[in-house]
Amino acid sequence: MIDILDTRDFSLVNTLSHKKYDESKRGMLMNLKVLTENNLLAGYENGELASFDNRILKEISSVKLFDGQPLLSFDYTNIKNIGISGSAENIIKTFKIGDFKLQEDKSIKITNPGINFVKIRETDC
Repeated sequence: MIDILDTRDFSLVNTLSHKKYDESKRGMLMNLKVLTENNLLAGYENGELASFDNRILKEISSVKLFDGQPLLSFDYTNIKNIGISGSAENIIKTFKIGDFKLQEDKSIKITNPGINFVKIRETDC
């Protein structure tokens, strides 16, 4: 469950729920990105990425990007419909959103393990 708070007074605005999923298996919420007023992405300790629709307050899709490793960082751009993610491993994974479903795309091996921050520069899109 994800609580959405108003940053002006920290009042509860909405609560997003997971679809038929035992929250304890996902672990802690590691990172969050608001895509639009109604959609957001959430990365979890179990390596899963989930997409939520704020209008219906439900999860609409999820994909396991890293097995046994927390999803430490991710970014996404609507311009090219591509996301990038990192974990404690030495692999960067890309993902896309197609037909409202998250889809793993490519895996890129790098020299050193541990990617705690990724950013897509909109100027390069």
